[in-house]
Amino acid sequence: MAEYNRPDVYIEELEAPTRPLASAGTSTLVFIGQAESGVEDAETLITSWAQYKTNFGEFDSPAGLLPYAVYNAFNNGAKRMYIINVDLSATPSANAFIGDQGAKTGIYALEDVDEILTVCVPDAANILDDAGLKAVYEAYIAYAEIRKDMFILVDTIDGKTPTTVKTWLDTITASRYIYKLYPWITMIDPATSGGTKDVPASSWKAGKIAKVDAEKGPWISAAGTDYPLNGVSALKRNVIDSEQDVLNPVNINCIRYFTGYGNLIWGARTSSSDTNWRYTSVVRTHMLISKTILQNTKWVVFKPNDEDLWRKIRISLNNYLTGLWRLGALKGNSPDEAFYVKCDADLNTQAVIDAGQVIIEVGCAYQKPAEFVIFRIGQWDSGSSVT
Repeated sequence: MAEYNRPDVYIEELEAPTRPLASAGTSTLVFIGQAESGVEDAETLITSWAQYKTNFGEFDSPAGLLPYAVYNAFNNGAKRMYIINVDLSATPSANAFIGDQGAKTGIYALEDVDEILTVCVPDAANILDDAGLKAVYEAYIAYAEIRKDMFILVDTIDGKTPTTVKTWLDTITASRYIYKLYPWITMIDPATSGGTKDVPASSWKAGKIAKVDAEKGPWISAAGTDYPLNGVSALKRNVIDSEQDVLNPVNINCIRYFTGYGNLIWGARTSSSDTNWRYTSVVRTHMLISKTILQNTKWVVFKPNDEDLWRKIRISLNNYLTGLWRLGALKGNSPDEAFYVKCDADLNTQAVIDAGQVIIEVGCAYQKPAEFVIFRIGQWDSGSSVT
């Protein structure tokens, strides 16, 4: 306690009764592929196309598509991404895209990156066969399932029909951490005058995810009429309603052209077999909340494990989740309907305390997109009605 020996005005520094939670970022992208030049198998952070050119060259990459995909992503709203440049000495194999976890190469170059990440690997879809591409995605899915903060955008090899793309994508392990895309897109080639380039669709989706996350939040789906795609010359296949009737139920998200709206991302589903994790907005909002709690509760470690600590935890998390609810991230007419936070003696029994643990239970009601808009049309003697 401070000593006061003379008449005066004194200032005391007091510990804040609660700690505000700084929300984790969700708009960072990752592109893995082969650039024209630059450092290999390391995560290099860039924030503009100009920085990419400085670090990795321009459009003359051996595998063909990494610079175009990066350009697309920035052109569609991306602000921040990691580039992992693989194997400049030869045409990359599936193993080059996957990498080695011990050596921190390939996707494992992200081992020390503690962020929520959206990952694209466009060159793999351009140069590998079906078996090689499947091996890459299976490794990425396994890694994402462990990390729980990584979202993989899955492209296919160009030229597949709705039937063959469904057959191939059905072989990929179902996961809440992946988003399947179809078809490829013909883009306006920024490297030539009047030319075009065929590119997998993931870079457009990645750019829109980054844009929507930065402007609104991951609880808003980066799809639909609000987010037309930039830089598109044409779609490699114009998917029609009857084809999407087959693809959407198996969680394949289509890029489609609609008169008056342009080229749109027309799907918002992960490939999870669990309907609780069907929608990308649900999964990525859960990532946001989980990562924010993990990153902002380290102060709890080594504190006396008692009711005072539990109360501070409850207040901090309630304040954070109330803020998300006010932004529209959680559904419900009140915070009580939107979430709950439990950290008390029921959870933290003496046995738990003796084990050096503190247990926090959080439940959230996530927003889900309106995927199907249904009009009921009736008829009666004086006319018809739409409700």
